[in-house]
Amino acid sequence: MIIVQDVTSVDAGVLAASGYQAAPRTDFRNGLEFTMLVAVTEDGDVVGHLEGHLQDSNHPLDDLRLPRPHAWISCISVTHRRMGAGRALMREFARLAHEAGASGIGLLAEYSDDRTGRIAFFTQCGFTEAWPGTLRDIYVASPSAVLAACGRRSEQPSPSHGTAKG
Repeated sequence: MIIVQDVTSVDAGVLAASGYQAAPRTDFRNGLEFTMLVAVTEDGDVVGHLEGHLQDSNHPLDDLRLPRPHAWISCISVTHRRMGAGRALMREFARLAHEAGASGIGLLAEYSDDRTGRIAFFTQCGFTEAWPGTLRDIYVASPSAVLAACGRRSEQPSPSHGTAKG
């Protein structure tokens, strides 16, 4: 089972052992605090993380004429594939973006050694390429599209606003 939690709710020792920090970070470009989520196994191992903004002023999404606010995923990474950690992280971020009133979620697909695998994952999570055939690897989806693609879970969120995947 994978549990998604806000990074500040996870034991600092566990985070440090996995190479993560519990301190909230602020984006130097726009002054917004990152939403930082981690995927944790039942054994307490951190197996993935996601950083993003729930109300971003990122100009590539403005080019798409999406109504504000919109959300932006800066980073998603998992250490063990095929465990459901990536989908669970996407699902929780989409839930938070929906609650924040975000009209869309954007991300860049280019930062990876396995670009093809990342694009396949983002597509499976409901994202589509914003400008097909160009060099801009920006993918977008509505929060509801991500929730539908990643599956809505009936588990109750924990007080740290995480959801479980079973």
